[in-house]
Amino acid sequence: MDGKRTHEELKAQIADLQQIVKGQEQTIRILKEECARYKAAVEDPREASDHGKPAHRDTTAGGKAEEALRESEERFHSLSELLPEAIFEMNLDGRLTFVNRFAFEQFRYSLESFEQGLNAFDMIVPEDRQRAIENAIRIADGENIGLQAYRGLKADGTTFPILIHASAISCGGVITGLRGVVIDITEQQKADEEREKMWRLLDAAILNSPSGIIIADAPDVTIRIANRAALSIRGQTPQALINIDIHQYSDRWQFFRTDGSPYPPQELPLSRAVLQGDIIQNAEVVIRDDQGLPHLISANAAPLHDTEGHIVAGIMVFHDITERKRLETQVLQAQKMEAIGTLTGGVAHDFNNLLMGIQGRVSLVRAEMGKENRLMEHLNSIEEYVNSATALTRQLLGFAKGGKYETRPTDLNALVKLQNNLFGRTRKEIRIHEKFAKSLWIVEIDRGQMEQVLLNLYVNAWQAMPDGGDLFVETANCEIDDQYLKPFQLRPGRYVKLSVTDTGMGMDPEIQSRIFEPFFTTKERGRGTGLGLASAYGIIKNHGGFINVYSEKGSGTTFTIYLPASDKKPESIQKLSMEIVRGTETVLLVDDEQLIIDVGTQLLEKLGYRVIAALGGRAAVKAFHDHGADIHLVILDMIMPEMGGAEVFDRIKAMNPEVKVLLSSGYSLNGQAADILQKGCNSFIQKPFNLAALSQKVREVLEKI
Repeated sequence: MDGKRTHEELKAQIADLQQIVKGQEQTIRILKEECARYKAAVEDPREASDHGKPAHRDTTAGGKAEEALRESEERFHSLSELLPEAIFEMNLDGRLTFVNRFAFEQFRYSLESFEQGLNAFDMIVPEDRQRAIENAIRIADGENIGLQAYRGLKADGTTFPILIHASAISCGGVITGLRGVVIDITEQQKADEEREKMWRLLDAAILNSPSGIIIADAPDVTIRIANRAALSIRGQTPQALINIDIHQYSDRWQFFRTDGSPYPPQELPLSRAVLQGDIIQNAEVVIRDDQGLPHLISANAAPLHDTEGHIVAGIMVFHDITERKRLETQVLQAQKMEAIGTLTGGVAHDFNNLLMGIQGRVSLVRAEMGKENRLMEHLNSIEEYVNSATALTRQLLGFAKGGKYETRPTDLNALVKLQNNLFGRTRKEIRIHEKFAKSLWIVEIDRGQMEQVLLNLYVNAWQAMPDGGDLFVETANCEIDDQYLKPFQLRPGRYVKLSVTDTGMGMDPEIQSRIFEPFFTTKERGRGTGLGLASAYGIIKNHGGFINVYSEKGSGTTFTIYLPASDKKPESIQKLSMEIVRGTETVLLVDDEQLIIDVGTQLLEKLGYRVIAALGGRAAVKAFHDHGADIHLVILDMIMPEMGGAEVFDRIKAMNPEVKVLLSSGYSLNGQAADILQKGCNSFIQKPFNLAALSQKVREVLEKI
């Protein structure tokens, strides 16, 4: 594709010229017939006698010959005047002896110019004049040189392209001059130039097209044209493919089906187009590059037919869709995870309410019994089971959409270092290597949930290294652009990166594609829930970040987390003690579940508080309207039908902006819990909670200034 004429282009141009000549065949044939009669009359007067019989050699015969000659000349000249081409006769010195009317129109000379002895060679541009004289000599010597191309020169000085077909004039066996036809090929040349321009544009379009383009001849499927994009995957030049057949092409490029099996050359899209006449659309083929990395291409191929319908070539256009497929997979994965997250969040919400009922009853029974009671052991076991179930629902909540609660500005380096120390004490066979960025940007996170993410990643790494190994934990600040974040539907900007790399057994692509799915696990049945990484995925997503994984079988695994940076200053977090503290204030307890109202009322009363219970949002607004002056604290459920916790919060705050509110929920939908906390809600307690946790949280809110 270097811009030079191909063999096929030259053949096409020759065909065009032959078409021009063919169009003039009728003119030339008639002229030749008249010239033959004229020549016969001059050289042998007997040929002019009637019916071809010999003429008598007398004055009468001579008169008839001259008359026949004049008639032949008149017919020739009359016919010439009717033809739409320039006809001329000239002496050997170039002086014109005859031109038809069209010649005057074509060259724009006057009759006076002709009568003054116009020279034929003066009607050709100086650059072509010597060649025209030499060609005239060759014709006079009896050589048939066919059509010759020149630049004609008009009387007004303008030039135009012409073709001249000339032959010698013979009189009595002596060459006396030349006669011929001048063909104006201005329009044809314009068409050629336009075609040449289109060819150059087509060459440039093919060469520079972002799509790979290959054209191959039939029937041997020999490649004739290949552009840069066709070779970019392999890092070759277009010339590397020219004139090789598709079998070599297949060997060099290593085509595979999407299932990994090799493609027979005769089944490749281009081969099928050329050999079978098939039109192939969006065929997905895998090509491995020089490093062995796979590239998924989408190929379209079609046969090219001649005017009779025979296949003369085939064209294949293809795109590397590896990146597009990766993005599509990420988008589909995100959509799937979001749908499952909504489902699991709803399940976790209901399950947590049940656990709240169990935990509350256990706390009430424990409060009535002495520590030495023999039934205390059973209560402890029940509470352990509740804690295990709570941990399971916490994982589900982490995966659920919007499942983050108390986010605080946090130094991620400090949190990670603490988790590394805790994990390192229990898993001494794992060597932890830290590389923390200095001046790491602050992130706003739910500390407990982020600790859960780290624990899930560390446990996953430990299980991948059963004989011990190395764990590399690294943090960094980074700026991420829109292109990279597009699949995650996140805003570009400042992010904090946390990577966790192990030296374990690694994962194959199939497992990598499913590790964030809830309930997917490679462990034996009954040996794991498969919620750990799914929960980590959901927690990071709920924090406005994203998590990636890269792994190769036998070469370890790297999880990379990106969290949006914050300009806020980090806060220290005080852990609550397990001491039970009491009070006497009035508390409005709001929930849509009767069992929560029942057990919650009894827990609060056990702590000494006066309780006003409201079953649902509307009842809560009415109760606050009626008793607002007496209410010191509102314990508000998040998810309720008809009127949710967010609306209840706004209404009671409108009635008393100073009222203190403790948000209580097992699940927050679409981040509403975080929104309420930002609006001024005083604190949050997650269900299920026991008597000690409730007592500490209530006193914390009531005593907060």
